[in-house]
Amino acid sequence: MEHSKISVRNLDLYYGDFKALKNISLDLPEKEITAFIGPSGCGKSTLLKIMAGIDKDIEGEARPQPGIKIGYLPQEPVLDPEKTVKETVEEALGNVKQALQRLDEVYAAYAEPDADFDALAKEQAELEAIIHSADGHNMDNQIDQAADALRLPDGETKIKVLSGGEKRRVALCRLLLEKPDMLLLDEPLGALDLKLRKDMQIELKNIQQKLGITFIYVTHDQTEAMTMATRVVVMKDGFIQQIGTPKEIYMHPVNKFVAGFIGAPAMNFFDAQLVDNTLRFDNEVITLNENQIQALKNCKSTEVTVGIRPEHIIVSNDENGSYTISISETLGSELLIHFNINKDKSLCAKIITDDELKAGQKISISFNKSYIHVFDKETEKAYF
Repeated sequence: MEHSKISVRNLDLYYGDFKALKNISLDLPEKEITAFIGPSGCGKSTLLKIMAGIDKDIEGEARPQPGIKIGYLPQEPVLDPEKTVKETVEEALGNVKQALQRLDEVYAAYAEPDADFDALAKEQAELEAIIHSADGHNMDNQIDQAADALRLPDGETKIKVLSGGEKRRVALCRLLLEKPDMLLLDEPLGALDLKLRKDMQIELKNIQQKLGITFIYVTHDQTEAMTMATRVVVMKDGFIQQIGTPKEIYMHPVNKFVAGFIGAPAMNFFDAQLVDNTLRFDNEVITLNENQIQALKNCKSTEVTVGIRPEHIIVSNDENGSYTISISETLGSELLIHFNINKDKSLCAKIITDDELKAGQKISISFNKSYIHVFDKETEKAYF
């Protein structure tokens, strides 16, 4: 991991008596995509505004490295409704266009009888530095490539007739052409249909990898966060719950909230008793392995919460089975099988099978015990 371009330390934010952010500390990896995810009102968009320097009335520190250029895309970007798409995007390169125009004037001035060659040469060098830093001689091609990648509407289209999603993509294109070191994106793909959203996820990831920009990405869509990001920050009620790679978050959630929030369908939870190095519930017994036994050695209660993801429940078609399918959902090659383990508790299994399993059929089940999770019933912290 490269050094962080922005450091957040002991950050608190109050709105009156309401504490919106609570003791936030984190370093964000450079040249990667970090996704902030959590339920509505958890503070993820507020934290992004602080990083962008918009909300400054804070306790603690949120400080970018000196000289870092930050671009910020809010959920509702402010664009001039009377300008065209092309005019709006070209705003990003306004200083470069001016430099190119002025450079032509400087070249012409060399031919003047009273030309001050030293002053002209100095100005020429300054202008060429501006142009070179933005690859200005290739400006039109940059604009075309960015517009194509982000599926922008025709360049002559007025901003006022665009949808919310189109406006966000125009604003994003403008930001990318400004070549920031860090880009803060608040729900950039919101309001897009599913196919375009998927296409844009791929394009944004390609753009980030090509340009090496640090992306900080707020989304409510956990699938988007897990597929796009190299690091995920899960938030709830103004607190950071967990920071890790998508795989770490998925495989090793630190508490019941993270375990249930990440994953679709959601993780199954049920109460169990811890007895003689086994987990017992209803008709089932799970024998724990040595690592799991060691992880539970400080557990002071025999009552725990067990979590298992749907894909880690093994289902067999069995006319003598102990369970009955209540609902069967077909998702292409996968089946979601819902069944009750008792009169009050239903579980969901996700399986790949050629068998035709329908509601009312009897099944037997088992658990891939390497993938079970156990949580403290009181604190909801994970033992494993």
